[in-house]
Amino acid sequence: MADEAAISKLIAFDMDGTLLEGRVIYSLGQRFGFTSKIEDITKSSRIAHERSRRIAKLLRGIRVSEFIEIVRAIPLTKGVTQTVRHLQAENYIGVISDRYTLATDILTNRLKLDFQVANKLEVRNGVITGRITMPLGWEKFGYRCRQSVCKHVIKK
Repeated sequence: MADEAAISKLIAFDMDGTLLEGRVIYSLGQRFGFTSKIEDITKSSRIAHERSRRIAKLLRGIRVSEFIEIVRAIPLTKGVTQTVRHLQAENYIGVISDRYTLATDILTNRLKLDFQVANKLEVRNGVITGRITMPLGWEKFGYRCRQSVCKHVIKK
């Protein structure tokens, strides 16, 4: 971790399709046979936090160990490790995702990132319940963001 006095910038990466070559939810959907349901939800739900809740319900009953195995199998995007290493010298670097802390934990550890922000899946006895907690609560403030974990806020 960079010395706080040397930190000059905050850099946040998205996870799906940026740090990872694939998308976590689609990898899970392929493995457990609910890819078409993801597509249906994505097309039919315009409100981001509602869409995220509906998609999380598809994960109900999946063991955390299976989730982790699938996420670890998604390759990093070419050059990500070198890019992060180069930027870490004088910056505070992390990942912000509208997916899940179970996945961002893996990336944060693998790339030695400084922070992460993502939705938290509820887990009981090692099994995903299908419920999520949205850390920033955008749905409570009425922001019109495309993701449940909003990466920016457009001021009117």
